Amino acid sequence: MILNFGYFCQVKKKKIFNLSIFKRLISYAKPYKRLIILSFLTTITLSLVSPLRPALIGKMVDNYIIKTPNENALLLWTFIIAGILLLEGVLFFGRAYWSNLLAQNIIKDMRRKLFKKIISFKMKYFDKTPVGALVTRVVSDLEAITDVFSSGLIEIIGNIISLVFILILMFSSNWQLSLMTLIPIPLLLVTTKIFARAMKNSFQLERKQVTKLNTFVQERINGMSLVQLFNRQEKEAEEFTKINKGHRKAHLNAIWANSIFFHPLNF
Repeated sequence: MILNFGYFCQVKKKKIFNLSIFKRLISYAKPYKRLIILSFLTTITLSLVSPLRPALIGKMVDNYIIKTPNENALLLWTFIIAGILLLEGVLFFGRAYWSNLLAQNIIKDMRRKLFKKIISFKMKYFDKTPVGALVTRVVSDLEAITDVFSSGLIEIIGNIISLVFILILMFSSNWQLSLMTLIPIPLLLVTTKIFARAMKNSFQLERKQVTKLNTFVQERINGMSLVQLFNRQEKEAEEFTKINKGHRKAHLNAIWANSIFFHPLNF
C-alpha cells in the first residue's frame, strides 16, 4: 500500500499530526535496522560528547591555569580535548553518512512503489491531473520525507539528549546561575511558535507556486504546437512571468521568515 504523500505533507487545520501516517512512514525503515542502530548510536554518543568538551575546558582552565598552574597537566588535558574534538568530527561524519544512507535507501524503495502505483493508474487520471502537479508531488514531497530520516527525526532526538545532558552539567555546577540562564526560555518558546507558523504558511505557499509553475511549463511544452498555431507566445510568456513572480515572492517570504529567526540583528 503506497503512502499518501499529499495527505502527509499537507498540514491539516484540525489535526496537525497523524499518528497512523507517521507509523506507515516509519515502517519503510524496518528493512534497514542496522543503519538505524548506527545512526542512533552515533547521534547519542555525539550528543553526550559535545557538551562534555566545554565543561572539560572550563575545568582545565580553573585547575591548571588559575588555581595551580601546571604546564605538564595543561598539555596533557589539551591533547585529551583535542582527541575529543577529533572524536566529535568522526561521530558527526558517521551520523551524517549513516542517516543519509538510511534516508536514500528508504526513498529508493518509496520511489519504486510510487512509480509502480503511478503506471497502474488509468488514462483518465492523467487527463484530470496535470503532470506538473504530479511531478511536484513525486519530487518535492519525497525530498521532504528524505529530510525526516536524514536530519529531522535523528537530529531532534540528538538535540533533546544533548539539552538534557547540558542541563545536568549546568545544575550540577551552579543551580542558581542555571536558573538565571533559563529565564529567556518562555520568550524563546513564544517566538519559536510564531516562527513555525510563519514558516509553515510560507512553505505551503511556495509549494503551491512550484506546483503551478511546473504544471504551466509542462502543459505549454506538450502543447507547443497549439501555442504557436494560435500565436499565443507573448500571452503565454506574460502568464509565465506572472507565475514566476509569485514563486519568487513565496520563496523570498520563506527566506525572510527564516532570516528573522536565525539571523537577528546584532547591535
